[in-house]
Amino acid sequence: MKGSKYLSELVDCSTFQKGKLNLIEAPTGCGKTAFALRRIPALIKNALFKVIFLIDTINGREQIKSIYHTMSPSPNWQKCVETEMIDFMNDGRIVAMTYAKFGKMCEEDAFFVDKLDYIICDELPSLLVFKGIKNKKPERNTTFHKTAKNEIVRAIKRGDATVIALTATPKRIYRDMCDCVINPIKVDTEQLIQFETKKTINYNSLNAVFDKVSKGEIGLCYAHLIGTMQRIEAMAVTAGLSPICIWSISNEDHIMTEEQLAVRKEVLENSRIPPQYNLLIINASSETSIKIKSRVDYVIAHTGSEDSKIQARGRVNSDLERLYVLSDEACEIEVPEEFLGKKLFAEDKEALCKALSIFKPGKKETYAWTGVKKRLIEAGYVLTKGRKNNKWYVEITLPE
Repeated sequence: MKGSKYLSELVDCSTFQKGKLNLIEAPTGCGKTAFALRRIPALIKNALFKVIFLIDTINGREQIKSIYHTMSPSPNWQKCVETEMIDFMNDGRIVAMTYAKFGKMCEEDAFFVDKLDYIICDELPSLLVFKGIKNKKPERNTTFHKTAKNEIVRAIKRGDATVIALTATPKRIYRDMCDCVINPIKVDTEQLIQFETKKTINYNSLNAVFDKVSKGEIGLCYAHLIGTMQRIEAMAVTAGLSPICIWSISNEDHIMTEEQLAVRKEVLENSRIPPQYNLLIINASSETSIKIKSRVDYVIAHTGSEDSKIQARGRVNSDLERLYVLSDEACEIEVPEEFLGKKLFAEDKEALCKALSIFKPGKKETYAWTGVKKRLIEAGYVLTKGRKNNKWYVEITLPE
């Protein structure tokens, strides 16, 4: 670990500005959550009804509720916000909710955000991804994430509430929140406490990684798709490891077993990997918010996304011996959410090719659509061709 001061000691809250998105970029281990849930509520009286903490995943919400004793939103609480009730206990507690829940509440009450003084956005980039995702089953699609983003923007522009975003990966915020003025909050990174990674190792074969790790070591692995997680689990079992996967409890297509649910409970409530397992495999449902405080010797970031690599490593709340990352030549194809389930015309295909940047073997040039299409099919993605307004398009859906 390096640095000597936590985020709460380094942020000057007087630099927060209304009418702007106050952006704090900070790595894991520096006390972002403690700053958000303890320091900011202390700035205001009646924090319970005037401050909300927004988080991207149910897993993250449940873990901070266990650690920081945050409150859950309820109809009674919402009425108290609407009628501007006073919390006479004033003990600094605040309500934490997912972006989806926030969007739903805003759709039910168009003036909900107008009653708030502080809106704290944890890992806002995830919301900017989620709002573009369409479920394969139309009946499950909602506008909650889109509404959440729009209401955050409206709150910023209205200028009555102070809106604060905290993240370790801010690039998407600068790109997708360009309709707002962003106020970067200065933090002395030399003094800031942060965990260190002793060695980063590129790999092009998971089997090779599993051959190198000791069965006495504890590992954490990130993969985007559940199908990939299950394949990694099978590989780990073959290698003699004791792996377990956890994903979202909201996934109705892949219901977790009682064993998985027990592991999830242990991770969320006690921030540790149960001792009978030596490899925990997670996906986006745990990518940004959970903390693992028990011993972890290595992390495998099985993704081509630089942001996901940073976030996956960030789940370990300690210094790390080894971080394994896919090399450029070996990255699994991971189609960004904004290209899934929509009609991709020529310009969209070109944008996808640029986003994926799949290099031809031994060359510095990347594949165009023909080469990308072939590799998407090989990776198991389903490509459906169609025609609209005399223009051909393709729609990409996730592999089963």
